[in-house]
Amino acid sequence: MRPIIVFKKFSSQVFWGIPLTTKNKKGKFYFEFEFLEKKQNAILSQLRLFDAKRLDRKIGLMTECDFYKLEKAIQKLMNDF
Repeated sequence: MRPIIVFKKFSSQVFWGIPLTTKNKKGKFYFEFEFLEKKQNAILSQLRLFDAKRLDRKIGLMTECDFYKLEKAIQKLMNDF
């Protein structure tokens, strides 16, 4: 099981998700934030479509401020291509 961020919900069955890692990663393909008092890194380059059946459980909510920064990081990454 790998934790993910539900980035954008399209329907009750499909959503965009971003996998997380606790490894310290730097660069434009990673977004670092703190969640449950641990540093996490979202792997922006692995943004993909997920089926909601793959979700096991909800472990919490990201702060609005961090989510806004994550959106900006993804927009910046998309504009670079």
